[in-house]
Amino acid sequence: MLAHFLRRDLRDFLIWWALLAVITGGVVVAGLLLPGLPSLMLLLWVYAMFAVSSVHHVLGSVWRTQHQTSRYYLLSLPLSHKKLFAVQHARLTVFWLPVIALCSVGPRWAGQAWPYFSGSDWALYYFGLLTSVALVIEDNVRSTLETERIASYVPRGQRVWAWGSVFIVTFAVMGLLGAAWLDLLVPPIPLEGREAFRPFGLLYWKGSSRILFPIGFLLAVLGARWNARRWCVTL
Repeated sequence: MLAHFLRRDLRDFLIWWALLAVITGGVVVAGLLLPGLPSLMLLLWVYAMFAVSSVHHVLGSVWRTQHQTSRYYLLSLPLSHKKLFAVQHARLTVFWLPVIALCSVGPRWAGQAWPYFSGSDWALYYFGLLTSVALVIEDNVRSTLETERIASYVPRGQRVWAWGSVFIVTFAVMGLLGAAWLDLLVPPIPLEGREAFRPFGLLYWKGSSRILFPIGFLLAVLGARWNARRWCVTL
């Protein structure tokens, strides 16, 4: 079943994968010709946008459309909803592989930019990478399902708060991951340096990544359980 859907995804996104390869080659060449170009961050943004764009395609549409698979069709397949949702997660993860690969080789690409990293820091880095991808996937799925719920069921007078809650949760997730990566990637800052820029100093809590990444992992697991119950209910 998974192989069938992966073949379909490759067929449907073949042009986009080819375009992604062309962009990657162009950015790499530009980075070699222009050493000051932030090639790593540029590719990371392109890869992330590509991955996020796949959510609606993978989850299927609850409305009649010629551009997405019907969710009613997906839920009618002879497969338990638990296994089917696991297949959907595997499909979503494939679209995040460029981000994972780029961030995996990013430290070597950046040279000796992080000489203060210890062995435990590297272990935390790769754990944080996988946790971040998992948490962002769950947040994307949650946002998509909430959008469908708001459009279908929420009364007009309550939609402002419903939309606000969607963005609040997303910003909270991004804030958690941002604070964790800030702690891990930014070298230790002297106290006087943090006091010079108080907002940055408030975010910079040394050692917070060792707490925030496990919290993010737990939230991703809980989010997957919540999303599975919501996705498997036909609207």
